[in-house]
Amino acid sequence: MLLRLSLALLCSMPMLSYACSCADRPADLVAAVQEGIVASSAVVEAEVIALKTEKNWQKITWKVSRNWKGPHAANSYIETRTQIGCCACGKTVEQVPRYLLYLHGGQPYFITTCSMSASFPTAAVQVRVLEDLYKPEFAKPDK
Repeated sequence: MLLRLSLALLCSMPMLSYACSCADRPADLVAAVQEGIVASSAVVEAEVIALKTEKNWQKITWKVSRNWKGPHAANSYIETRTQIGCCACGKTVEQVPRYLLYLHGGQPYFITTCSMSASFPTAAVQVRVLEDLYKPEFAKPDK
């Protein structure tokens, strides 16, 4: 009887839902990129090496080609692990070759929908701003 009463009470309670809420980004692209760099642990251009999706998580291995912020040299590998799905604020990564990543936390980093992370060619305009603001470390050709 107590179990039925508990279940009835639980089912009658309003469900809380949380939405991913991002602060407004500056309208000016240069200011938005500068804000993105300040808010991020690392900012890199990288290519997807391996992408694995399990339940509501994506684990991605990346090869860095350019670095604007953070400890990752060109040609190094980094990992991201991002919760995807409703209300988690994790950015879903598609199997496209290159991304501009604004990374948060430490390895494995996470990528949020609130960041300026984007795939190419969409990210190209941000890269031009980054190149004007900062000198990136470029990848050396593989031998």
